Amino acid sequence: MIDGAKMPPPDALPDPIKRLSNHQFYEIKVNAGSNSGIDVLFNLLKKKLDKNNGPDELREMLEKVVANKYKIIEQIGRGATTKVYLAQDLSLDRYVAIKASENPAYNAHFIETLRDAAKMVEYIPNSVQILGACVEKDPVHVIMSYLKGGTLRAKIEDTDGRGLPLTEAHELLLEIGEALLKALDAGITHCNVKPSNIILGSNNEPYLSPLCRLQKINIKFVLEKFSPKNRDPNESTYRENLCYLAPEIFDNDYAAKDRYQKIDQYMLGLSGYELLTGRIPHTVSTYNELESEGINAFKELEKVGAVRKECPGKLSDIIHKMISINPTDRYESLREAMDEIKQVSFDALEIAKDSYARCISQNKTDNEFFKVFYAELIRISPEAADRFKGKGIGEEKRHRQYDMLREAIFILLLFAEKKLGSTEPNVLTRIAEAHNKSHYDISGPTYNHFVKALTNTVCGSPPTVPEAFDSHCRTNENERDRIKKAWEEALLPGLEYMKGKYWESS
Repeated sequence: MIDGAKMPPPDALPDPIKRLSNHQFYEIKVNAGSNSGIDVLFNLLKKKLDKNNGPDELREMLEKVVANKYKIIEQIGRGATTKVYLAQDLSLDRYVAIKASENPAYNAHFIETLRDAAKMVEYIPNSVQILGACVEKDPVHVIMSYLKGGTLRAKIEDTDGRGLPLTEAHELLLEIGEALLKALDAGITHCNVKPSNIILGSNNEPYLSPLCRLQKINIKFVLEKFSPKNRDPNESTYRENLCYLAPEIFDNDYAAKDRYQKIDQYMLGLSGYELLTGRIPHTVSTYNELESEGINAFKELEKVGAVRKECPGKLSDIIHKMISINPTDRYESLREAMDEIKQVSFDALEIAKDSYARCISQNKTDNEFFKVFYAELIRISPEAADRFKGKGIGEEKRHRQYDMLREAIFILLLFAEKKLGSTEPNVLTRIAEAHNKSHYDISGPTYNHFVKALTNTVCGSPPTVPEAFDSHCRTNENERDRIKKAWEEALLPGLEYMKGKYWESS
């Protein structure tokens, strides 16, 4: 990409190469009469080739140091100044991960990070366990528990830009957030939360890497890390590191006491964004932009719901608030953000129950919801229109029929929740018998009209129901459809039960 040309987003690329938007990107600055940009590119390619084809001197040194205790099997990871190897513990016959410092000049920093990580492990169960370390001789290294699931980065990339299943992404976000809260309770912030620093266990449970925690965060440190001479040869790692930078690092005027907690919230939000969309969040386009524009290089992201249509609108809004460029626009605390995430439900019954609570707690007259429902039912169903003709139902502000409907919807939701008991008769049995062939004679098609009238009232259906009673349906079309489908699914068991009782006499 030459002189600031922009990489197209995944959706603008053909399906077979969509994932390249996260991997295949390098900026060249072209200056007249100079080959500096090309030289930098050649140096990057050399690093990649040396990494893949050259001898691994660090491994050879490490093997000599640990020969009596561990057998090195293969390299499984790499950082800017470290490498990670899979090894076999010869005494206990188990696998471990060994992270070693590649450059002695960084040994002091490695040891400082290691000591800090040991404190973090003490307070956070969901962190990679440290089994031992060698800091007296080169190569300085640490021995950690080996987690078979690999990094969250690899798991996301395996989705080829689709993102993880919604419930799985939500659960991972909760677990990572809870680990950060436990650290916060101990007075520790991580400030480097991103998919490459989260390791998955055999049951998909996420573990924070304590050795990746950042303590030193300032503009000079960041720009040095991302300068062309220190550029990570792994493109997706480089893009991740660049795009997960917190904007407030480049705001000299922002020095709030909760600064680092806000950074954890921001990075957790970006991780959630990527879990759901399958794409590295392009908050910053290039290093050159970051260097020249500072905080103005950061861009607002497209909402998750616009990328992942089936994502709950509430979750999309939460993520967007967490990743606001201005820290004061985020949640007051990480705990508040986590409380909001916990309230997001993917269970149809829970969605319908929450929706019903919102509908009947509007600042309108007590029975407005039920009045509008009956007006809509009479409009849709000829049978209902004939049955309720001249009785004021759907017109009057108060009517006994409204109270009966209030109870009936509650009972239908309880039936779906299996809280009415598995034996007959139950509470719904009484209602079903009252509507069977021998009594009110409510036929099958009328139940379909009932569902349509109810979802129209809940979700809105202009012009007859100009505004949804459920405020969440007013958020966007995706959220409206999600709530409508949840209602249909939640009502189905009870209505099918009532249909089955149609031909039974009392």
